[in-house]
Amino acid sequence: MTSPPAPTTAAGRGAAPRSRLRAEQAAQTRARVLAAARGLIEAQGVEGAHTRAVAAVAGVSVGAVFSHFPDKAALFEALLHDEIEAALDHALPPDPAAPLAAQLVAVAEALWSTYDARPDLARALLSQTLFLSEPGRPLSAQLDRFRAWVGGALTADAARGAPHDIDPMSFFTAYFSIYFGLLVGGLRGELPPGARGPLLRAALDRLLAPMAPMTPTAQAVRP
Repeated sequence: MTSPPAPTTAAGRGAAPRSRLRAEQAAQTRARVLAAARGLIEAQGVEGAHTRAVAAVAGVSVGAVFSHFPDKAALFEALLHDEIEAALDHALPPDPAAPLAAQLVAVAEALWSTYDARPDLARALLSQTLFLSEPGRPLSAQLDRFRAWVGGALTADAARGAPHDIDPMSFFTAYFSIYFGLLVGGLRGELPPGARGPLLRAALDRLLAPMAPMTPTAQAVRP
């Protein structure tokens, strides 16, 4: 025999709407702070996006900024994370029927286009967040998501009979290194946007090519 549900009090009925309202207000404050910081960085560089200036432009208190972002690194990381997360949400998953190399290039192109849309902002944010690699940070979790997708795509490609036998972690490291190098080259003005995709595709074709067995004369000689 089940017990009758406990009666709902007036206080209980009012708690949920208040909780939702607080969550909505917090999300709005966060968005205003990020928009203010983004505008200041684009107008004045990272030096102009100090806490008091961000708070003034966002129309919130300095304490409200710190309640969401305890330091400038966290603020810059959130800006970059949100930009890239939106790009990943749009790009993943690509067409599963396409060759693996084409899928990987398509995702890279989507990410590059996000950086290219605001190159000055991208350079500023990358310079401030490049070494924020501690586990649990938003960018670390985002990289884990990207790594998991690449590993899954590689495994699915092998299951379809692709003639490669590559460790997923090693493959992701190689892929991401090439992708990131081409990103930096583009942001430095050393590569036109249209050159990056073909360069990445050529590198991936080599990485994914079946490896011929080594002949006795080609084997490495131990010292």
